[in-house]
This record gives sequence, structure tokens and C-alpha cells, in this order.
Amino acid sequence: MAFIRRAPGSKQHKNHDKWVAQLKLECDETTATETGPTIVEEQVQGSDRLHVFAIWDEWRDAPEEQRSAAILDAYEQARGKEVAALVAIAMGLTRDEADAMGIDYK
Repeated sequence: MAFIRRAPGSKQHKNHDKWVAQLKLECDETTATETGPTIVEEQVQGSDRLHVFAIWDEWRDAPEEQRSAAILDAYEQARGKEVAALVAIAMGLTRDEADAMGIDYK
């Protein structure tokens, strides 16, 4: 097996700020929309860590690392640095991708 280390990309996706703004709205039940992403937050059993899945077809042409970056930035803005630091996995998925992974979001 090989070990490959990749440095994060430094360039933000052109839609990053738009995604963060929409995700931030969805993190608050009082401002959630019908057309925005569905956010699934799971607490890891036996720890305070979180797995966050943002299911949204808007991700279709976005690289995985750009999806995750937008989710983490939105979490920090909406929930604070302390909560954002607890996110162990931030995964942006289309509905088809979430279905293929068996993630329950409906």
C-alpha cells in the first residue's frame, strides 16, 4: 500500500460564499428553507465528535474538498468555533451520492 499526503487546495470555489450563506441558514431550524440542502448531523457514539452530511444537488459539479470546506465554514459561522472544531467528518453529497452511501436523510 502507498501513503499519499495531499496539501489542501488554496483556491476557493467560485460558489463558496453562496454555499456558506445557504448552509448557514439551514443550520438554524428557524431559517431553514424548502429548497436548500438537508443537513444531517450525527454524534459519534461515545464521544463529542460530529459527522455532518449536507445533502444538496447544488454540489453536483463541485470537488469534494470544496464541499467540505463550505460546510466547515458555515458551521463555524452558524454554530461557533467550538462546535465546528468537533466536526470529524464534513461531507457534501448529492441525493444520488447519499442514497448510494445509505445515508438516511428523508
